[in-house]
Amino acid sequence: MMRQLYISDFDHKSTKVNFTSLSHAPFVTLKTKDSKVEHARFISNTEKTDFDYLTKNLKSNLESKLLKEDPDVDLEKFGKRVEYTDQIYLSSSGQVLHQSPKSLDVIYDVNQKEIKRQPSKELEPNVNLEGQPIKWTPKYFSRKEAITKFVFKRSLQLLHHDDLTFDFLYNMAKHLDEKSSLVSMTAGTKSHDPLVFQLNGVPYRGFLDGYIQDKKFMLFLRLSNLELKAKINV
Repeated sequence: MMRQLYISDFDHKSTKVNFTSLSHAPFVTLKTKDSKVEHARFISNTEKTDFDYLTKNLKSNLESKLLKEDPDVDLEKFGKRVEYTDQIYLSSSGQVLHQSPKSLDVIYDVNQKEIKRQPSKELEPNVNLEGQPIKWTPKYFSRKEAITKFVFKRSLQLLHHDDLTFDFLYNMAKHLDEKSSLVSMTAGTKSHDPLVFQLNGVPYRGFLDGYIQDKKFMLFLRLSNLELKAKINV
């Protein structure tokens, strides 16, 4: 199913539109003479052949055991191909945790000195909430200014699903293309929150970027979570 976000334009009109992540084809294709190279995972050690386990249990006999008996290799499992796996959490002592651990936010100042610790807060997604579209702000950035001021981690392409959403998105792309600028987008009831796309996802600053050619358009939502303080000449 196509993902959607709820967005408003510069005239404060709003609707839900589709979006998709931009994917890039790999630059290099690995292959042998006859076929493509396939990536796979294989077992190299197990819990009882792990070096930490051997160090703890064999202690002073470890060197001689490694030379004579190869306790670091499980001949029944070593080299077996790893298929589907589940993710599990382990405690610091290696015990399986049967519920997710509680996370803690550690906050530092600009000098990397720890200020405080606090329980992590759950971040709710906020880009598709009824009555709370992500909003167009008065903050415009030229394309040159944007790429020297922010590090863009992701780009999403906004897509229409009928004639009305085509006109809606086309007009936004046209507005930005004529300005050769990006515009900052915000979320939340007070319109000053970053964009969160999934539960406990990374909060991003959003910037809308549009291009047109005749009656065709491309509209992108550029996402950044890092601002460059020093100026970069391009």
